[in-house]
Amino acid sequence: MEVSLEVKGLNETEKALQRVSQHVSDGTLVKRAAYVIENQVKKNASGRPGPKVQTGRLRASITTEIRSADEARVGTNVFYASFVEFGHRQHPGQFVPPLGKRLVASFAPAYPYFGPAIEQTKDEIGDVMVTFGKELGAEWGK
Repeated sequence: MEVSLEVKGLNETEKALQRVSQHVSDGTLVKRAAYVIENQVKKNASGRPGPKVQTGRLRASITTEIRSADEARVGTNVFYASFVEFGHRQHPGQFVPPLGKRLVASFAPAYPYFGPAIEQTKDEIGDVMVTFGKELGAEWGK
């Protein structure tokens, strides 16, 4: 007894899988989501209700680093970023040359700009995922 099996379209299916896996393995989804977060963080760091912008250095320093297909880092290398995000103690009477003033208060309030961006972008990241899924579906159908 002999059984014969023929699978039609296997080559096309394999090619479609390769196209789809390329979109997943190149980190497209992670990149898109990270850039959505980066843009919101920059908006939040652009003035009230966020921090009062003096020079724009903090906002300009916010960048996205794609580490791998499934990992990205949104952050800044500006040393005072955490002081703005969480607030900080300061010394009243100390002269601050960039401001051209002496400090008055003993505590600078927090102006969270980074943390809230995560919550603010939940829906938009969901939309990115839906769009990505549709693109993969369209790629599969080619």
